[in-house]
Amino acid sequence: MSVKLLSKEELKDYEEKLLRERQKSLDYISKLNDNQKDSVRESSGDASAYAIHQADHGSDTYYRENQVLMLEKEHKYLRSINAALKRVYEGTYGVCEICGKRIQPKRLEYVPNATYCIECRSAEDVKDKKKNRSKR
Repeated sequence: MSVKLLSKEELKDYEEKLLRERQKSLDYISKLNDNQKDSVRESSGDASAYAIHQADHGSDTYYRENQVLMLEKEHKYLRSINAALKRVYEGTYGVCEICGKRIQPKRLEYVPNATYCIECRSAEDVKDKKKNRSKR
């Protein structure tokens, strides 16, 4: 059974959406990096000459660690957007990597970097939950 791929016009629309998402992600990463730099600068600047309460130091450390986690998550999202753009350019965007059927347009509208149709994603989620339960 052959799947009907997206038309050139549809691919162009998704490409534009993905490029917008990519720019938003790059802007967010830039903002997080700036916040990280400011945080490091503040912790090593003149303010460090004053006595800092241990709880404040702990809060600062927590904040910086949280920033790193957000950066990692956003980099992962950016990689998925770039992979989706690659699929657009190859003409395979919108095809489920598991079953080979077209991914629903509504799903692509909300999750433009989707690689699975909703049925396969749901099945994968169930498998992941079972696997996580068995690790306990």
